[in-house]
Amino acid sequence: MSLYKLPVGMGIVFGALLPTSLFSAEIIDTSCGVVTTSIMPSGNRTHSDNTNFSSIIGFDYDTRGYEAPATPTPTQLASAVEVGTVWGKAYDSTNQKLYASAFLRRHAPLSPDGLGAIYEIDVSDTSSDATIGTPTLWMNLNSTTHLGSGATLFPNETDANRGLSTPFSPSYDVWAFDKVGRQGIGGLEISDDHSTMYAMDLTNRQLLVIDVASKTVTGRHSIAQQYVVDDLGCKDLADVRPFGVDYLDGEVYVGVSCSDETNRHGNADSTAHVMRLSGSTFSEVVNGSLRGYYWSHYWELDPNEVGCSASDRGSYVPMVTNMELDESGNMMVGVMGVNGWRYASDNYAPDTSCSSLLGEHSVRGFVLHATPNGNEWDVASTEENEGGRPYTARYAPGQFVHWGSGNSHTYQGGMSLSSCSGGEVAIVNLMDPMNNESGGTRWMRTSDAQQEAHEPSDGTVTDADIIVAERSTLELYHGNDTGDNWEKSAGLGDIEYLRSAPVTCSITASATVSACTNVGSDTDSSNDTYTVTITASGTNASSAFDYTSSPAGINGSAINFTASPLTTPAINIESTDSPLTLTVTDSVDNTCSTVITPDITEPATCSNVTPQTVDIEITKTVSPTSAASGDTVIYTIIASNNGPNDA
Repeated sequence: MSLYKLPVGMGIVFGALLPTSLFSAEIIDTSCGVVTTSIMPSGNRTHSDNTNFSSIIGFDYDTRGYEAPATPTPTQLASAVEVGTVWGKAYDSTNQKLYASAFLRRHAPLSPDGLGAIYEIDVSDTSSDATIGTPTLWMNLNSTTHLGSGATLFPNETDANRGLSTPFSPSYDVWAFDKVGRQGIGGLEISDDHSTMYAMDLTNRQLLVIDVASKTVTGRHSIAQQYVVDDLGCKDLADVRPFGVDYLDGEVYVGVSCSDETNRHGNADSTAHVMRLSGSTFSEVVNGSLRGYYWSHYWELDPNEVGCSASDRGSYVPMVTNMELDESGNMMVGVMGVNGWRYASDNYAPDTSCSSLLGEHSVRGFVLHATPNGNEWDVASTEENEGGRPYTARYAPGQFVHWGSGNSHTYQGGMSLSSCSGGEVAIVNLMDPMNNESGGTRWMRTSDAQQEAHEPSDGTVTDADIIVAERSTLELYHGNDTGDNWEKSAGLGDIEYLRSAPVTCSITASATVSACTNVGSDTDSSNDTYTVTITASGTNASSAFDYTSSPAGINGSAINFTASPLTTPAINIESTDSPLTLTVTDSVDNTCSTVITPDITEPATCSNVTPQTVDIEITKTVSPTSAASGDTVIYTIIASNNGPNDA
């Protein structure tokens, strides 16, 4: 298998040792970023054969290939010894931290810190194994402090007591049988601002809300409520089984199944649903059946009823693992059968009295399509394979596998969306995406639900051609009945695309009066104008800016403009009724802008700029200088300007 980080000089392909020179160069860090998933280890976690097994891997977004040595060796983000078995993923693109949560799979070892563990990995440099940060225990949810007073703690057992020894050697693992999908952590998600994490507590059937900064649980939303039973049509409160959680367009969505484990009728009573969190309650938002198969089985819990042949192991019990919204607002729902995690090819039934190995075991699952209808979504009846009716679901071509007769119900959990390479694609994990007894990742277009490399029928390439699958698929393990990997059962975890953090820009700007222009005569100040200078700078912005104003009058990209307190249409820069407001926008990215209300002080008038000097003289005379009572006296007052300017 091409899943191990190997000693220098050796590589391993499908169980055969080969020189590493046969491998393509490791490709991991391009402009499109890294796709991460997990491959579940087997056997005892500390067994020497697990030392180099990569539990969490990363590979270049553009990597395609289905058969080693053509497939580049994935980069190891965490080994089996470091984190054991994980499924849930969440990515903080701002701080470049990947989070992965512990998971319970039958025949697979627990994480070293138990089923409550969430690990953090620094993925700021993914250029090689050596540059990946060492996984650290970020938080352990398995305490009443986090799960809540009176909550049931997650179970724990040693690998040895479970009968796990050499990786991929047969084991009974009776302990895990009734706990898979019902104990520990299911889905893991983080909000768009990376401040809040969401973890699905399978044991207590509640959604945990975690403040990332303080690592404290700030909310617990129970899904095991009677109103949920009534809303979904579950037959019993014990049948409510949540798993997936996703944060989409600012809303939290959860995947919930009615397991029918109480009445055990199967078919119509075993169903799958999507609910949205509103405040502290949940409501169903996808109308129609999300089972994928018309026929479904109840959730078997008693290993003693399974029998040595485990004849019901291929029965389909739906579980919603993933939800995504494509660029057209359609909801993609990933639904897989829980038995994919409870069985494995060439292994024992959960009964120690059985001596014969079970044969091949295949996971079953679907990527389903629901169209928007107001604030909800509708899933068409064609999304369900009913009896002998051909499976005509929208994503059937994208899921189609190309060996033998092929099939289109191969989803095994894990989904992410990306538009990095142009058109939007869904990245999903499938059983047998290329070869028989294998697992890997498929790229499917959301525009037409075809495999990414599918071309319109032109006589050269059609979706039936195996080359289409090769160009749209990365095979991650291939067993070919050798018993050294999960073969056709579910052995992969959730997918997280390490998309770059959104580039946020900021602009700061100010405006001041830098000059005054005297227009017309020196004595006329009514038409004076003032040059206002805008100073702007930005972070993650170009050096060119555009300006608009309110009141209107300023536009364009010049940093200087003319304003007047009196004339029209020039702007009154000191109007108390309508203060000047400027919008400064990055000329390259028009989504990057800021609004300022500059405090501009109007300067003294520019008219009469030359000092006006005059010498005014006042004289007063009286005639006559003396007079008797009753005489007339004349006073003469003379004002004289001695210059030099007129007064």
